[in-house]
Amino acid sequence: TGNSVVLQNNGADDLTVAADGGFTFSAFLDDGSPYAVTVLTQPAATPQLCTVVNGAGTVAGANVTTVEVTCADLVDLTMAVLPEGAGTTTPPVGSTGVVVSAPQPIVATANAGYDFVKWTSSDGAAVLADPNSASTTVTMTAAATVTANFCLLHTWYPDVDGDGFGDPAGMPVEQCSQPDGHVEDNTDCNDADALEHPDQTWFKDEDGDGYSDGTSCVACQRPAGHFVEAELTATSGDPDDTNPDITPDEFPWPIFLPAI
Repeated sequence: TGNSVVLQNNGADDLTVAADGGFTFSAFLDDGSPYAVTVLTQPAATPQLCTVVNGAGTVAGANVTTVEVTCADLVDLTMAVLPEGAGTTTPPVGSTGVVVSAPQPIVATANAGYDFVKWTSSDGAAVLADPNSASTTVTMTAAATVTANFCLLHTWYPDVDGDGFGDPAGMPVEQCSQPDGHVEDNTDCNDADALEHPDQTWFKDEDGDGYSDGTSCVACQRPAGHFVEAELTATSGDPDDTNPDITPDEFPWPIFLPAI
């Protein structure tokens, strides 16, 4: 009870030890008999972890005096995950007693669709050896929370022409943040021409004089004899879209009537 630890020898002969110093099991062992000292019950009053050193062997004609029991104070390491459901941790999410000032291995494992980002701690009582490594250690001086942070993975496609539409034939990249020259869209029909992309409006300028007669269509690839608004002087008003010499600036022509 209290701060005592309960030991066993060979799975029986329970012995309660409540203070520093030597201890003796009640059952005698014959010369040549094996012994195996283990911890049955850890101290309850003060969270501690007791371990046995040199606990197993064979009696060799004298009392065994090399068995040692060492107890170390424990603190609560609370493991958490952000966002919830993004991954798992070892030790698992929740509170685990760990030895004070002893490096405690911790591991973060991302669930499908997520990637590990970094570890964070609630305060300076938890010192992380490498916050950016999914497998590292934490050294605790007091109770604290350590959180495994994950991010949602996105699929990014190359956007060579920078029109905001990605190349469906390009090599996609799986990562959380957007890499340079990549977008989430993959519907571009021509990633070498920024003007050719889905939902583009094209104006017909058959004669190529920079004026459209107002005829337009929506298409990804450029139809023959069509241009975008930025390429034209005007998107409507051409009186004859088959003659480049006739433009709105020159039409209607003045009409001269002979004098009577």
